[in-house]
Amino acid sequence: MSEKRFLCFLLIEGIILLLLGLEILILPKVTSITFGAVICSSFIIYGSYKIFAALISKNYSKHYVLNIILGSILVLLGLTLFFLPFTNFTIISSILGLYFILESFSTQAFAFQTKSTLYFWWANIILAIIQFLIGLIIILGISNISFWLVGTFVGLDFLLTSFVLINIFSSNKYLY
Repeated sequence: MSEKRFLCFLLIEGIILLLLGLEILILPKVTSITFGAVICSSFIIYGSYKIFAALISKNYSKHYVLNIILGSILVLLGLTLFFLPFTNFTIISSILGLYFILESFSTQAFAFQTKSTLYFWWANIILAIIQFLIGLIIILGISNISFWLVGTFVGLDFLLTSFVLINIFSSNKYLY
């Protein structure tokens, strides 16, 4: 896979996350049923894309297995929310907190892997710290956090990730 194609995958992922993040932050205000559907569909769509992108770009990325695992967690979480919407909130929040912590490790690994080839690689380090903190907040505050707040964290993470990925694409598109 060429670097230009890899950058296109970053742009596509950034656009998908931007749309899903905005969807999560705007639509949940309507009803709680809509909120559950939005979260579940966002997890399934982004998890599926993460698995697909990891399989396609496995020759370029050293940590593609972690991305497949993270995508699988998101798809399974989305399917669980879809088929069992009244599942124990504590279990779902714990898995989601674990996802954010693992995603922070994946983001950090991506940053160090692309340090010598991409501009603004350091933005992923900042994003990894934010993702780790979101995961800790969710795990440590499970009993005190409502579902809409967890959804707000997800939406904010998707938006921040999209900004970083689109920025990396736009700053590196003329290099390759």
